[in-house]
Amino acid sequence: MIPIIYTAQFHFPRSKDFIDFSRTILSRRLNSIKHINMYWTGLDAYTLPSHWNQLWEILSRMEGLQELQILAVVPSTSNIEQIKNIASGLTSMKKIEGLRLFELLVPESQFHFWDDTLRSEPQMKLVSMPGS
Repeated sequence: MIPIIYTAQFHFPRSKDFIDFSRTILSRRLNSIKHINMYWTGLDAYTLPSHWNQLWEILSRMEGLQELQILAVVPSTSNIEQIKNIASGLTSMKKIEGLRLFELLVPESQFHFWDDTLRSEPQMKLVSMPGS
């Protein structure tokens, strides 16, 4: 019965939540997770998670992971340089390969900022959220 629980979709509001979660369960259970959604809102250049390398390392080792979606929302007061700085902090996600779905969802109004920085990431699809 327990393995079925870990095949469900998981949602993590902060990257640190996922790291903490990964430390509390057996590695075989972590490896059985297939779908993860992360919602990062209020990102700014001053609050970039210092543990992103650790996050990408854990995710890249998950044998059963098939889908990863990350919603990244930067405050509307941010300028292009701040968004590029935040986007550059995601470059260590290159460790994640072979997923069926790997999407970074961003507000439509900020899409071009992210696209300029992340265009060369073939394993990840950048998705614009209309009306945001």
